[in-house]
Amino acid sequence: MSRIYLRGVIVPSEYDASWAESYIDRGIIIPESRFRSMLGEAEKDEPLTVYVNSPGGSVFSANEMVNAVREWKAETKQPVSVVLGALTASAASAFSIMVADEIKAHANAKMMFHGAWTLSIGGKELHQDTADLLGKINGDIKTRLVSKYGMQPEVVSEWFAEGREGWLSAQELKAAGLATEIIADPSDVIEYPADALEEIDSRGIGIAAFLNEQEPEKKEGNDAGGDGNADDAGGAGDQDGEPGTGDDDKQDGEPGKTASEPEPAKADENKLDESSALADLAEKVNQLEAEKRSLQSDRDKARAEIVALKECATLAARAHDAAMKKASEDHAALVAKIQKDNEETVAMVNKKIAEVQAKCERLVSGGMAFSPEPADKTGRTASDVDPRNRLHPGLR
Repeated sequence: MSRIYLRGVIVPSEYDASWAESYIDRGIIIPESRFRSMLGEAEKDEPLTVYVNSPGGSVFSANEMVNAVREWKAETKQPVSVVLGALTASAASAFSIMVADEIKAHANAKMMFHGAWTLSIGGKELHQDTADLLGKINGDIKTRLVSKYGMQPEVVSEWFAEGREGWLSAQELKAAGLATEIIADPSDVIEYPADALEEIDSRGIGIAAFLNEQEPEKKEGNDAGGDGNADDAGGAGDQDGEPGTGDDDKQDGEPGKTASEPEPAKADENKLDESSALADLAEKVNQLEAEKRSLQSDRDKARAEIVALKECATLAARAHDAAMKKASEDHAALVAKIQKDNEETVAMVNKKIAEVQAKCERLVSGGMAFSPEPADKTGRTASDVDPRNRLHPGLR
C-alpha cells in the first residue's frame, strides 16, 4: 500500500520554492503542488494511504488537493484511506472527509471543524460578497458531514457558528461514524499486579510501569523469606545431633530471619532502579518539552513569515494596480494632448490655406478686371503726362 504525508500548513503552490524547502522538509508547510508531486509518484495498482497531521491552511489549495486525489481515484480505481495524526483541523479536516473512503484515527488524534475566515478591505458591499463566499465554503463541508457521515445538522451548524469550533477525539470520531478504526498503541497498556493498586493510588500512575518489571524479583524474595526448606535445614541440624550447627543458627538468629535478611537490600535496589528510571523518564519528558517548544517556535516563525509574505504580496498587488492605473491615466492624457495639438495644427493650416486662397482669388479677379489706359491724340497716356512720372521715370 502506498503512503504519502500531508504535514504542516496547507499553502498555495508559490511556496513550493527553494527558499521554503527546509520548512517543507520539516513538515511546517505543505504546498499544493508538492502534494500533487507525491501523489503522482504513488503506486497506481494498490490502495493509497494519506497520513494527515495539519492545522489546516488555504481552503482553495486544500480543495485543489481534494481534486487531485479524486482524479487519482478515478484513474486508478483504488480506494484511499486517511490516517489522522495528532491534529487534523480546519482545511485539513475538510480535505480528509472529502477524499477518504475510510478514516482511521490514532488514539490521541483530535479533529476540528470551524467556519472559514478571511480578511477583506473595502466597503459594505465588498464585505457582503466576502461573507457570501465564506458561506458557500462552509456549506460544502457541512453538506458532506450531514449527507455522507449522517451528522446532526444542528450539531454541525453549531460548529460553524461565528467564533465556534467543533473538536472531536478519536473515540468521538468513531462514535460519530467519521472514523472506522482507532489505532491503539500497545505500549499504552500497562500490566501490573492487583496488589500494586494501593501504591499506584498513593504514589502516582507512573509507578505501574516499574511494578510489572519488578514483580518476579518480589516473588523470588518472598519465596526466600518463606522457604520451608530453610527451616527444615535448621531443624535437621538439631535432629542430627550437631550442637555446633544448631548453636550457630541460634546465635545468628532464627532461620526465618536469616532468610529474610536480603530483603532490605533488594528493596533498596528496587528503589534505586525506580528512582533511576523515573529520572530517565523525567529527562525524556524534558527533552520532549524542549523539542515541542522548538517546533512551536518554528511554527510561529513560519506563520509570521507566511503573514509577512501575504502582506508583501498584497502591497505588491496594490502597487502594481496603482502603477497600471497611473500609466493608463498618463497614456490617456498624452493621447488627449496629441489630439488637441493635432486639432490646433490642422486649424492653423486650414486658416493659412484659406488666406492663400483668398489672396489668389483677389489676384485673379484683379487681373481679369485690368484694362489699358486710353491714349490721347499724341499717343500718350495719362501716365505719360503725369508729372510724377517725369520726376520719377523709373516708376513708369
